[in-house]
Amino acid sequence: MKIILSLLAAFLFLLTGCTHPIPQDFKETESTTEILGPHSVPEETEPSSQPAPIELIEGPTNTPYINKVLLETVERITTPDMTEYEKAKAAFDYLIELTYFEKPIALDIWRIRGGGEIPSYVENKCLSVLLYGLGECEDYAAALAMLLRTMGMKAEYVPGLTYSAEGPLVDHAWTVAEIDGAWYHLDSQLQDNVSRNRSISYRYFMKGDKTMSASHYWGQNLIDAKFLTEAQNQEIRNHFLYPSCPQDYPTPQRRDYIPLPQTDASKVLNQIAAEKAEYERLNGTLPPLELNTTPPVFAWEGYGPPD
Repeated sequence: MKIILSLLAAFLFLLTGCTHPIPQDFKETESTTEILGPHSVPEETEPSSQPAPIELIEGPTNTPYINKVLLETVERITTPDMTEYEKAKAAFDYLIELTYFEKPIALDIWRIRGGGEIPSYVENKCLSVLLYGLGECEDYAAALAMLLRTMGMKAEYVPGLTYSAEGPLVDHAWTVAEIDGAWYHLDSQLQDNVSRNRSISYRYFMKGDKTMSASHYWGQNLIDAKFLTEAQNQEIRNHFLYPSCPQDYPTPQRRDYIPLPQTDASKVLNQIAAEKAEYERLNGTLPPLELNTTPPVFAWEGYGPPD
């Protein structure tokens, strides 16, 4: 009898093969073009013989990959039960922990990771900060504006002037947003610049017009200051006048933080070059494209009339 049972078991084994149940927490490995987390660089893999399908992801832009970056970042740093204030603070803190003041990189990465419509200036400028933690004041401002929009808030990019550490005014950018029913200024890059000993003082978080006007010029008060050319003033009138920010929000308690490691830009650029080469091998050469990366109002020349 035992011999018969053994033979029957062997026969069933041959029919079913050596299978194991899939654990309930099993997840398939994501594609190397997925967002793997801040400052992550995908490991090299064997090139695919087929181009990756375009994944249409709804979000605040018409560019699928930028939507993906924004939505995954928001999911990582917030929870559904947070108030708008808590979400705004989480985004503000995250940018300070994440970002190093460096030249932005890989602003055209969306072309080989899903394509889509050419993004606007603000949409495009959020990428280097959110993917690689590298950017200048314009990139900080764009990233914060886009994160807040993705969270469902009204938020705008603000071109203006502020005082440099050396004293003279310099062109600058920050964010205004409607949070819990009122408008506020949020200057994540300048806050990062004045943060000392890995501690955020919130000097430039959710401030009103009166407080910000002590160190910043924007909108109508920038026009009234007569620092700009008439063409620059007209661009502000056409595109960069904002609702008033009537008062400061109570300043949060100082918060200590640990900055994330800085990205190796050269390594990232080398890997993106290899990714682009593989994309073009499969899909053909990308046509030339001039990205919308010129800063509004100030362009590359800064402010004021020519010398």
